[in-house]
Amino acid sequence: MLRSLLVSMTCIALASATASSVEDEIRPLFRRALAGDKAAVESCIVKLEAEVKADPSNQLAHATLDSAITLRSRDMGWGPAKLRTLNEGIAAMNSAVAA
Repeated sequence: MLRSLLVSMTCIALASATASSVEDEIRPLFRRALAGDKAAVESCIVKLEAEVKADPSNQLAHATLDSAITLRSRDMGWGPAKLRTLNEGIAAMNSAVAA
């Protein structure tokens, strides 16, 4: 009983440490993306897509990814692709927040 409790606590601690390191890696990228760094937007999207794939229940990663997609639209030229990307990001963000 005690052993399984210790194993469970260790797994939770490792999961928390991993989440923190991923968040610590993405946070500065996202700040640079917000400031207008186009390369940071794309890097942020790649890292967040990997995080969402690894942990589909991570709603913070979902919402941040969706926000990064809207930032991608900010950096696109005028046209239907820009509007489509913006609408995709907004719809996904609304869905993540509702979950």
